Parts: sequence; C-alpha cells; structure tokens
Amino acid sequence: MKIKRIAGLFLAGAIAVSLAGCGAKDPAYLSGVNPEEYVEVADYSSIDVKAAEPSVADDYLESYIQYILASNQTTKEITDRTDVQNGDVANIDYVGTKDGVAFDGGTAKGTDLTIGSGRFIDGFEEGLIGHKVGETVKLNLTFPKDYGNADLAGADVVFEVTINKISQQVTPELTDEWVASQKVAGVSTVDEYRQYCRQQLMQDAQKTYDDEVQNQIMDYLKEHSKFLQDPPEEMISRYFDLYEQTITSAASQYGMDIDSYASLSGIVPYDASDESSTEGVTEAATEAATAAATEANAAADTAAATEAATEANAAADTEAATEAATEAAAAGGSEVSETGSTAASEASKMNDKTRDAIREMAKNQAQQLLILGAIANKEDIKVTEREYETAVSTQAPSLGYSSLDDFEKGQDEEMFKEYLLEQEVADFLESKANITAPADEASTESNAAEAEAGTAADTEAATEANAAATEANAAATEANAAATEANAAATAADTASTEASTAAETESTAK
Repeated sequence: MKIKRIAGLFLAGAIAVSLAGCGAKDPAYLSGVNPEEYVEVADYSSIDVKAAEPSVADDYLESYIQYILASNQTTKEITDRTDVQNGDVANIDYVGTKDGVAFDGGTAKGTDLTIGSGRFIDGFEEGLIGHKVGETVKLNLTFPKDYGNADLAGADVVFEVTINKISQQVTPELTDEWVASQKVAGVSTVDEYRQYCRQQLMQDAQKTYDDEVQNQIMDYLKEHSKFLQDPPEEMISRYFDLYEQTITSAASQYGMDIDSYASLSGIVPYDASDESSTEGVTEAATEAATAAATEANAAADTAAATEAATEANAAADTEAATEAATEAAAAGGSEVSETGSTAASEASKMNDKTRDAIREMAKNQAQQLLILGAIANKEDIKVTEREYETAVSTQAPSLGYSSLDDFEKGQDEEMFKEYLLEQEVADFLESKANITAPADEASTESNAAEAEAGTAADTEAATEANAAATEANAAATEANAAATEANAAATAADTASTEASTAAETESTAK
C-alpha cells in the first residue's frame, strides 16, 4: 500500500465529506491512543530495499513529447479530393432502420467518424470508403450476435449515410512557435520545452521511486512487527467509512454498483467460479480506462499529464485502476449533486465479500498508522504548528478551498496532522533504508558468460563461452529494445484512447 498516495486519498476523501473534528482522546485517531500498546515495531535501522534509481530515458522523453503533440491534433478539411479514404475523418448524418423502422439510438447528424477506427459495427466504416462528399450510401449490415442491446443483437439492419465532408487530423510539429502557443511559464523554445518535459517526467519518476521504496519498507515492517492486539474498533471504523465513501463515489462516477467496482479494482479478489463477481466488469473497465485517458488528454500540457497518461496506460492493472478512479472521485470537491447523491446511495449497497474486503483494508491501514505512530514517538518526530500552517496554506487551493478559513472549517484537523506525520515518518524511514538497485538479469548473465570465456582452459570451451556471452549481450540489447518499443506502444495506446474518448458521445448504438 503506498504510504503517501493512500494517505493523500484518505485526506481528500475526508475533506470531501467534511468530517467533524475529534476530541483529544478519541481512539479513532492516533492522538487518542498509545501505539506501543498495539504494536512492537521491528528494527527499522537499515531495511533492505531493491529499487532502481529514478531516471528518464531519451527514448521515453521523445515518446512522451509525441504523445503531447498527438493529443493536440487539429482537424483540417480536405479540399483537394472528395472520395473517402481510410484514416479520413468523415462528417456524416445517418439513419438506421430494422424491418423498415428506425430504431432507438440509430440516428445522428453531424457525427465525426474516423474511418478505420472500428468505432461502428463491422462494415459501416468500410462501406463508406470510395464514396464521395454529398453522396448518400445505403449499408446493409448485421449487428453482432453478442451486441449489448438484445433487440439488435444479430439483427439485419440498413443504414442510410450521408457524407457531409471529409477532414484529416493534423499533428503539430514541435517548433518554437508551437511551444510558445502552449503558454508554459519560462518556456518558449523547443530545447526549453524538452527540458521542461524531462523535469516533469523526472518528478514523476522520483515519486514512483519514493512510493516503491516506502511500499517495501511498510511491507517489511508489517511482516516483521508484532501486533499485540487489533487496532481500536473506532480507528478501523473511521478508515472503513473513508474507504466506503471514496470507493462509492468512484463507482457512481462510472455508473457501477460498488460490488462490480470492487471486483474491477481488485479490492475483492477475483473468483473465477463466481459469475456475479465479473458481471459488468469488462464494460466498467473500458469506461474507467476511457475516463482515465480523458483526464490525460485534458491535462496534456501540465505536470499532471504525466501521471494521468501513465494511469491511462495502466488502467487494466488492478492497483492503477483503483488509484486512478479513487483519486478522481476524491478530487471531485466537497459538493455532491442530487443525482450524484442518488447514484452514491445505490452504489453503497454492497455484498458481504465487498464489506469484508473493505474492512480488511481499513484494519491494514489502521495497523500502518500505529506502526508509523510508534516510530514517530520513538524518534520524537512531530508535526509543528508552523509545518501545519505551511501545509494548510500550500494545499488549501489545490483541494478546492478559496480561503484558509474555508479549509479549516471543512477539514478534519486531526486527520490532516496524521497525514503530515505519516509523510514525515515515511521520509525518515526512506533516509535510513539500505537501498540498492535490482540486478539486471540480462547483464548478469552476460557478465557470467564473459567470465566463463576468460577462464576457459581450452579453445573449444572459450569459444563456446564467448558465444554464450555474445548471445547474452544480444538478449540484453533485445530486452532494452523491447522496453523502448513498449513505451512507444503505450504512447500509441494513449493516442487511440484520446480518439475513443472524444468520440464517445456520438457512437450510440451504431458502435
């Protein structure tokens, strides 16, 4: 569990629901208990951690810049030809009929459709290729048998499509003029923009590194510390409520019930024998990935773009999907619309598996807090009033508060101070950890093979060892190339997600 990130999500969740303050001896909070009564903390003087130093490869930087450029594409009308070609953006009107009657959702005007995108059912996009602007085309098509609408699944339909115009997407070139148009403070040239992007990516790499180090430290402490008794029930309940509220909010954003969301995000372990646990999850995963991609698109020229784009790429990954959705929900502010409240109420109906899983998460989080609290006591780590005031003044605007007074009225002071204390203890533990880079498996094999070649007693053995070394080196080179290719593929996936998310409103049932 990521110390800083999870603590931050709890903080945002607490602000969003405006929790009331607590008394000095409330056992729901660290200030109301003696952590040493609950846990004997393992030795943390030099915890071994394996983590690669943060870095930004040139290839990754270039892939990221290409992603930014792709997300700033413009559409330009094609005037030197009139026929539709693969890759064109065709603006169309269409009417879909079944047995001569227009069906619901099958009619639209002024829809932009990228030919070859696969947005519409098989045969729709292909059927427009070669036809001209101003032409009306009749397409005899069949909906897939597994189509979501039972009335249309496997049905023969007819689409009459009028082609209004054709355009093409134009990716801007990386020039000083384009850089200046982005209005990034202190950045006006291509070289400055590359440096700016590298700094943003490096900040993200550093954050990922810190998270990984602190994850391993907490895993070690949880495994080797001795818990004398369960955390106070009030503390577990407090975390349970925060988890439930943030997860419910995330589920309602995607139009899901909380149980489906819990299965999607990995909160409830996947059970292949339980069909109900997967119901609606695939569709929900698509929506979650699209939402994450949309967030990445909207943030394309800011530091947030790095994190949002990365999370969009990793939306299929359990932990990333959980955090992206929870963070989006928690950052939504303290106001909840009437519609949102209704959806949240529906989402809050959870089954026993989900409830038990959330309670276990809450218990784990309470145990983590007690460990960190015990270390803080032993090392005399405290959050001073000056540190508290500085943090408040810094974070209030980013959390949606227009003034410090508003922040202090809506904020749970005890919880905010816990959050700050957790950060300080986490940084302290990281500073004491024995951090080493993980061994490069391919390089290790290469070195071993070279050593074998050097010590071989006869020519045949040496020749074989040299060949093995060459093969290992080639494997290492291939592995590096594969990593670079994977980054480029991730960028391509972002671009595809961009197109999909911006077109979502017009797909309707012709999808």
